[in-house]
Amino acid sequence: MKLKRIVPAVVLAAAVVASSAACSSRRIDPEETGSSNVHGTSWEMFCDGPNAVFWVPGLSGDPDELEAYVYDHYKCAPQFYAEHPEMTQPIPSQPDTDGINDDNQEDDK
Repeated sequence: MKLKRIVPAVVLAAAVVASSAACSSRRIDPEETGSSNVHGTSWEMFCDGPNAVFWVPGLSGDPDELEAYVYDHYKCAPQFYAEHPEMTQPIPSQPDTDGINDDNQEDDK
């Protein structure tokens, strides 16, 4: 009796796993998205509104891989940066006198 219940459950589980593997492949159309190559890398980039999506095309039938999603990227939101030029200035670095990367050392004492 138990075998009659186990076999359909195993077959159903195998079918679910097999179908989910096919759904996990991702294909990004470079022409449809307007992707451009990121110079010196294998990455591609396209704008999703003001945000940039960086991805790598799959090789030999592998799915394409999303690598990064950058909010308010300067290439995708040029009007914002034209209105706020201070946002394009580098952040001044703080000296690291002790070589320890911990800003809250005084709080830990």
